[in-house]
Amino acid sequence: MDGTAIVAVGPDSDPIAARADALSERRAPLAAFDGKHRAHAALTFVVMIGVASFFADMVHEGAHSTNGTWLSVFGASALAVAVISGVGEWCGYLVRLVSGYRSDRTGHYWLWTIVGHVVNCGAVPTLALVGSWQAAAPLIVLERVGKGMRNPPRDAMLAHAGTVSG
Repeated sequence: MDGTAIVAVGPDSDPIAARADALSERRAPLAAFDGKHRAHAALTFVVMIGVASFFADMVHEGAHSTNGTWLSVFGASALAVAVISGVGEWCGYLVRLVSGYRSDRTGHYWLWTIVGHVVNCGAVPTLALVGSWQAAAPLIVLERVGKGMRNPPRDAMLAHAGTVSG
């Protein structure tokens, strides 16, 4: 022998294919439907996610557009507003990496999406209760983190539904 090993290649030996099979089994709530009903269920899912995202984005955009003014009312400088906004955006994008990776590895797409919506929609109304910009800053960052948590798993579920509905 020349020192090379023969590696069996096939669906049983390919860890990536095995992982994809395991994930597709977890994503299989639509598998119980036949073709026509499956496409209808996928379309219903897409519409419902759209409605939920619409309302969550109304909360997000309504709060996000007033963050600078809200912080300045409490006496925050322009530098503080910029730093808080920048840290919030950075944390939101960092959490997207984590939530996307973890939801793909575990198959817990709904868990990440729902927790992201709860965090996002919980942080925004709480801003009305704070009395200083120092107390508002973590809530602004938390709102961005919530959006970062919910988007990648939601997008993965929508992509899967798109393959089903066509």
